[in-house]
This record gives sequence, structure tokens and C-alpha cells, in this order.
Amino acid sequence: PRLQALLDVDLRVVLEWNTAATDLDLWIDQPDAERAYFGNRRTSIGGRISNDMTRGFGPEEYLLRRAIPGSYGIRVNVFASDPINPNGSTTVTAHLYRDFGRPTQREETIELELKPAETGASLVGRFDVTSR
Repeated sequence: PRLQALLDVDLRVVLEWNTAATDLDLWIDQPDAERAYFGNRRTSIGGRISNDMTRGFGPEEYLLRRAIPGSYGIRVNVFASDPINPNGSTTVTAHLYRDFGRPTQREETIELELKPAETGASLVGRFDVTSR
């Protein structure tokens, strides 16, 4: 019980996808020009990225307890797609939360379809944070 605590954060992003043997990466471009991703899991403003899920489905997650003002770009990077996926496209679902774990919590869900041969990063969405 002493280790249980409320996980309340200003911003939370959860990325998941529907194909096995697919390595997608969650990237968050912060307003301070720092990118949170698997190679930079802890940012200077307090952003945190979860472990890199390299074998399909995810999830990958970003948390930021206290967001600074500015624009946060949410991207999905196709690192490796399933070369023998008989179902074609990969559907990526991003859950974007503001005030997660608080009475004022709001969620937006965005779906993105990635074609089998698609590579590189795609913009999924954006958080715009104004000063408090």
C-alpha cells in the first residue's frame, strides 16, 4: 500500500498497433526542441517514454507530469514492418490524454492506417499547451 500512488500527469500518450513482427516507435517532439523516443527516454522537462516494444502490438507510452507551454508533436516512426503480414495495412491507435488521473481528464483517440511498404515518421497529432 505504501507504494501505491495516484499517477496524475498533464500529458499522456499511449500508442498501440494491430500487427505482429512490427516495430513502431513513439516520438514526442517537445516545445523545447527535445525529442522523447526510445533513445532518449527521459527528457530535461520531465517527459518519460516507456520501453521500446519491438515485436508488435505495443503499447508504447509517454508521460509528462508538468507540461511547459508550447506545442507537442506526436509521431509514429515505422522502424520495421511485418514483411509477411497477410492482412496488409497496420492500424495505429493513439490515445491522447490531458490531465490524466484527474477529475478534469480528457481523452482523444486517433487512428492512422500505415501501408505495408510505408517507412519513416508520420505525424499523429499535437498537444498545444498554454501557460497556466
